[in-house]
Amino acid sequence: MGLAGEISPLQLELLALMGSYKDLYHPETYSVTQGPQVCGAYCLHVLKANSQVLAHNALLRELKTQAKPGAEPQDEPRDQGLTRPKGKVLILVPFRGGALRVGQTLISLLETKGKKIVVNNKKRFKEEFGEEADDQPPNQQRPDDYGAIFSGNVDDHFKIGISIVSSSIRLYSPFYSSDIIIASPPGLRTVLGAEGESKRDFDFLSSIDLLVVDQADVLLMQNWEHVLHVVKRINLQPLDSHGVDFSRVRMWNLNNWARHYRQTLVFSSIQDPQITNILTKHCTNYRGQIATKNMPKTGSICQVLVQLPHVFQMFSSDSFMDHDAR
Repeated sequence: MGLAGEISPLQLELLALMGSYKDLYHPETYSVTQGPQVCGAYCLHVLKANSQVLAHNALLRELKTQAKPGAEPQDEPRDQGLTRPKGKVLILVPFRGGALRVGQTLISLLETKGKKIVVNNKKRFKEEFGEEADDQPPNQQRPDDYGAIFSGNVDDHFKIGISIVSSSIRLYSPFYSSDIIIASPPGLRTVLGAEGESKRDFDFLSSIDLLVVDQADVLLMQNWEHVLHVVKRINLQPLDSHGVDFSRVRMWNLNNWARHYRQTLVFSSIQDPQITNILTKHCTNYRGQIATKNMPKTGSICQVLVQLPHVFQMFSSDSFMDHDAR
């Protein structure tokens, strides 16, 4: 799907799977042809996850304006986590160029049907995450997937918060005021710190409802330990309240069950045991998990151009247990 194009069959299939809110592992995301389509699909799913809180906020504002003096206040919807205000979505990508693509896709999806969205810090976002002249690779013959992966800004240390309201988007919002966090694992690890460090903070990850790991195969080639370090610190009990409105906190967050309600989406171009390990050991979604696999339409043996003879010969042996005799 382009920025204003129609939804492709692949996106319809992915959206149907993501709509079940089960964990999803899609190991056949080819960077050349499917990368932008997959990005558009999970961005739609991200905006859907964020729309519920926006709708509840609008409803509460309307009820307050229409409330009569002396009337009993109505119960507020429980739609938030233990950190204020939301902090719902975390998207891990390997390079700044990928973060720029995700951010631009989110903006374009919100600007549909002529609806104008005010984007704060848009110029700064393009300057810091856009491609510079020095980022251009040398003019050499490279495979198509090389160009798809390494096009754009390939800096791998970054983090950015995005806050979305009804008619505006704020880029570079503080993490505790962000609806969406886009980051690389090394960029987040400098904030999360390690055990024993005085300056470390991971409370903003306590209420993550949706984790997206895009281009997991590229992250695997960088440093997979950073990915595991981040995933292990998601949905932990926060150390401070950070001004949370407990009347809107969901019960499963209060019971420390948030990890069982978190959806994890992992996209990769290859299957690898270390990538699968995230879903098997660090994801406990009570709804279950889904792994996709496209069956080959034609077996590879049908692609053999030269017909080779296949001959079986039988010979006698004095001992079946003796290696030399066999």
